[in-house]
Amino acid sequence: MMSYKDGSLRIVVHTGNLIESDWEDRTQGAWISPSCPPSSSEALGDGDSLTSFKRDLLRYLDTYSLPALQPWLEKIRRADMSGIKYTNSILCCSLHPFFPLTELTILSLQCLLFAFFSWIPPNSSGQ
Repeated sequence: MMSYKDGSLRIVVHTGNLIESDWEDRTQGAWISPSCPPSSSEALGDGDSLTSFKRDLLRYLDTYSLPALQPWLEKIRRADMSGIKYTNSILCCSLHPFFPLTELTILSLQCLLFAFFSWIPPNSSGQ
């Protein structure tokens, strides 16, 4: 996360783990969010996107239960992330002790696909 003097922030999601061999031996990608200004409303959930990016990011970071993350969690809560068109699908092992089975696992990807994409069966294109 990058925080700016005007109160806005940007989220950076990268494909590499923080392991030296990932950075040396593999191709990496990064996504940088648009600028997220402070939200005009203090209500939790306000300023979230249609993809629930803000909610999912808060859930993910909160699972670490690290006091050092609290200031960042507050910045995220106060940010207007409604312009983000990215979905934060965290794919971890469904047996991971920190994540409930239906949240932040491969099952969450299934829910995202059903919510945002439609399946077109073969030979039904009308051509």
